[in-house]
Parts: sequence; structure tokens; C-alpha cells
Amino acid sequence: MLKLAGKGGDGIGTLGLKPLADGAFEMVVVDTLHAAEDQAPRKAGMGGAAYTRHCLEAIVLQRGGLWPPETIETAMDLLEKIDNGKIAQARFEVWIYADGPTGLTRSATEPFAVQPGTSLQPHEFPAKLLDWPGLLARAAVRCDDELSRRSLLNPWDDRHAATLAEFRAGRSDAGRLLTALLARQALIERRFVRDSAHADSFDAGRYLDLIGLRYQRALCQLDLAGESALTTPDPIEMGRTILLLAAVGRLGEARELGQRLALLIENEPFVPAIPMIGLAWAMGRPELLMARAHGKGGAEVRAVARGFFVALAQGDADACRKAIVAVLDSRQRQIASFSDRHVTDFDDDLSWAVPYDGAAMVWIARAAGLEVAPIQHPAFDLPTGRFPDLRGAQMGLQGLQATLADTLRGR
Repeated sequence: MLKLAGKGGDGIGTLGLKPLADGAFEMVVVDTLHAAEDQAPRKAGMGGAAYTRHCLEAIVLQRGGLWPPETIETAMDLLEKIDNGKIAQARFEVWIYADGPTGLTRSATEPFAVQPGTSLQPHEFPAKLLDWPGLLARAAVRCDDELSRRSLLNPWDDRHAATLAEFRAGRSDAGRLLTALLARQALIERRFVRDSAHADSFDAGRYLDLIGLRYQRALCQLDLAGESALTTPDPIEMGRTILLLAAVGRLGEARELGQRLALLIENEPFVPAIPMIGLAWAMGRPELLMARAHGKGGAEVRAVARGFFVALAQGDADACRKAIVAVLDSRQRQIASFSDRHVTDFDDDLSWAVPYDGAAMVWIARAAGLEVAPIQHPAFDLPTGRFPDLRGAQMGLQGLQATLADTLRGR
């Protein structure tokens, strides 16, 4: 059995693979709870399959902490098997333990299923000031440190260095391709933050690399997606991809991803408010922002986002501008009080250091025919906040999805 544990109860508990006679696998994912405990919000809100997918990708991307390289390798192996259709059976369970005369005893076994109505953020974020240049400087130092670690470059770079060429030549499979693109994303995110900070200017070339590989990977995932949440793209990362595209004017590609994802998602996904803005806009479903509570204290991000969509519908440019500023201000509360124990909108260095949410909302307002007044905010003063218009620029990896489609037709 493989054990992939996170902090504060937010991580895969125990995951096991059993080989079957035909070369496929049975997957079992078990989470454990004490009878007096509540399920961690992300687990309860996403359910077993979607949560497993989210965690495996988060491990490869190093979301929330420095995972051991062998754990990254294991996550990549699992993702390759999932995306190659090698998981024939999957079971997701929660084992509940209670105190007894002889110690802890398993008292119940329940399905590891979505718990509707789970609150995204029960934690209260107090108002705090944020040193914006210092925030970017610290993020750049962390990125530089991780990029210098030989142990991390092995899974992120060496293992998949030749995968694209091999795939185009027909010598690599779809699962290996998607995992290679995910690993490359981890590298390019860090290089963009580090290089933009060091040069004090927005690195448009790195950004094009980033959105190009994210876009092509998302298209490939959508082509491969089946009925299982294990193969459905993680909606949190999909929402971020949509916003990253929209932040530089690539609204057509962003809408394309949302409209295709809408065919796979029926109910409201468990997604923090910022990526949900991208999903709600690109999917044409602003009602996704209406129900779920986001947090107890301070500026309630979902309420602000709802107000943004109302302002769009009413053609109120000034209200749109105020909503964009309020969303950017939410960073001051969440980042200054960050903890892995909580579900937040900003849980990685890219989201901390790059205000793609506000930039995307400006472009979304323009697409609705509204020209909002220039946004005055310290997040936009950062080199990573000076977004250029990249509508006519060439993104990388063009045609990769077509190659995948040809490969799938030849199966």
C-alpha cells in the first residue's frame, strides 16, 4: 500500500493498487477519521475520486509544501496509470475509529463520497497588511531554491525531457504525455515568477510557455475524460488555467475550455472562489457562485464575485472596477493568514505572486462591452502584475491535442 499523507488532515490517507490478471489495476483509497472529528473541508467537498486526482496533481506541482522526490515520482506513476485507462476498479472509503475498552477500534466504514453543502472556508481571516514587494521576493527565493534542487529536477525535468518528441513519434502513451506536461508546468511556473522578479519586468515568453502547456494539457485531458472523476480534469486547476489565459486577453481559448468542461460537470464543483470566477464565466454559469459559503470573516470573496457578475449583467463599469479591487484585496487577508489546514484561493507561489484573477476580470468586463477605469492596486505594481496584451502571440505546443486525437483514434 502507498501512503501519501498531508498536513492538517488534508492529504491522501492510504492508497493501494492491486494488479489484475489483464494488466489493469484495482485502486483502493482509504481515509481515516476519529468519531469525534469532522472530515477536512476539501476532502468532504470533493469526495474520494475528485479529491484523489486533485491531490496527485498537487503533489507533482508541489502545492502546499516540499514533497519528497520519491512521493512526486509515485504520484506521477499513478497519474500515468489513471490517464492510460489502467484503473479498472476504484473504491473510496472512510474508516471511522472510536475509543473503546482496548483502545481505538474501527466503528464504521462509509463511502468516501461528496458531502453536499460543505463550507469552503470555516476559518476567519483577520485584516492584515501585506508587503507586496516582499511577498514576490519571498516567492522568487522559494522558486529559485526548488529549481536548484537536483532531487526535484529529476521528476520535473529529466524523467520526461524527451516525452514530447517520443509522443509525436508514436513511442509514448497519453498518460506519460499528460504527466510530462504537468511536470513541465511545475518548472515553468517557478521560472516565470523567479525571472520576472529578478528582471523587474513581466516575462512574456515564460508566460506564453506556461499558458500554452496548460491550454494544450487541458484540451488533452478533456479529450481523455471519461465518466470517472479520476479522469476528469481538476476543476480548481482548470479554473486557474482559464483565468491565466484571460489575464492576457486569450478569451477564446479560455471560453473553449469552460464550454467543454461544462459538458462534464453537472453539480456545483468544490472550488475556491477565485478559480470559480473563471469557471462560472467560461462555462456561462454565474449561478455557480451563488450558493456555497466561502468564509466567515472579512471580505467575503464569493459575495464580491457575485456582485461582479451582477455588475456585468447591468452594464455597471464602476461596480465592476470596485469588485476587481475587492478581489485583489482578498489576497491581503488570505495570504497573510495562510495555513495548509484551510481551503484558500491562493495556495501556491504562482497564485501568491501573480494577480491573474484581477487582470482576467478586467478582460472579462471588456468582453462584456465595459471599459473599467484603470485599476490602482499594489498587486498590479509588481512585475508579475503588469500583464501585456498577448492576443496575437504564438503559444507553445500548438497541434499537440491533434496528435493525441490521432493517437486515440488509432487505439
